[in-house]
Amino acid sequence: MPVTLAGTTVQPEPSIKVLGVLLDTQLKWGAQEQAVWKKMGNQMLALQRTTTSTWGATMPKARQVYQAVVHPAIAHGAPAWHQPTKPKDKKRGLARKLQDVQEQGLQTVLGAFKATPLRRLEMEAYVPPLDLWLNGRLAKYQARLESTGIGAIIQAACSMVRNRLRNHLGICRTMRGATPGQKRKVWTAKWIGKPVEQWDWREKPLVEWDWTERWWAAGDLQENRLLRPGTDPGGHNLVWDNTAPTKKVLQLHSGLQKAESALLVQARTGKIGLGKFLHDCRVPGFETGQCWCGPAFETPRHMVMYCKEEADRGLLTGPTGTKWSYPQLIGHSRAVKGFVRWMMYSGRLSQFELAKCLLYDSK
Repeated sequence: MPVTLAGTTVQPEPSIKVLGVLLDTQLKWGAQEQAVWKKMGNQMLALQRTTTSTWGATMPKARQVYQAVVHPAIAHGAPAWHQPTKPKDKKRGLARKLQDVQEQGLQTVLGAFKATPLRRLEMEAYVPPLDLWLNGRLAKYQARLESTGIGAIIQAACSMVRNRLRNHLGICRTMRGATPGQKRKVWTAKWIGKPVEQWDWREKPLVEWDWTERWWAAGDLQENRLLRPGTDPGGHNLVWDNTAPTKKVLQLHSGLQKAESALLVQARTGKIGLGKFLHDCRVPGFETGQCWCGPAFETPRHMVMYCKEEADRGLLTGPTGTKWSYPQLIGHSRAVKGFVRWMMYSGRLSQFELAKCLLYDSK
């Protein structure tokens, strides 16, 4: 029903904006979701104009822009609408619906194909899953409320409202139990493992712990049991191509231009413009995924290690002339530069032909 105040009639609306957050009549956050998607249209366009798969800002800089600009826009008002999740739980609520935004953003940051799974995009960019990252934001918000005393003021106001409504028939039943704020405080204390007042507000280690637990729970343990971050038998620090989340992956892109980073990510994820992947995606003209040299599939590993058509492998050796292994070529910071340059010069990746000319041939 409309409301008349001082001669002005206020018509009912399906949603209302409060401090930048859209509230609908049933608090299902549909209006907030639509507002975020509308905002993300402009954000993604701006991100794509600053970097693509073969030119623009380097991967570390594009990642920084994503985390500094896009992430806060997604998370605005999250303490009100986010539903906390456990590592082994399915994503739910608005965070589940907005994970496509993160997928699109990381595809742009990394220069990866759309077929790349989101969990691999997050690992290669070292960006936590959206719902787990929002868990950390929610915990810090609750800690800030408690430290400033605002939480106590809100609880007192809620109690006053409850007392006033207690005498109204039917309403008192719905007001029983803990308030959402009290539930958030209980969840925060359980998540951090101590009372909120004793927490140091360092949420990143906790988010990374949950992220790693989810990664191992969702992955094929039989396949990945040996792919934890660490060292190979030769003593070289490696970041495996299907490893659990590790910040070391960012070191691989130090000194690489955007095209080089994009090629490296595509090789590490296996989603790259070679016969095997293009055949699996049913791209016209690729009736088979076999390499030119024989019955083996055309993949980066095959090209580097076994392909008979590739005779010159000078860029694939270490400083002492020792040949790098394939895990070292895509997971060692001293080997990736030669690997991506060799792959571009192979002539099999037309996507990087112009980048090759600008990066190497023009010098």
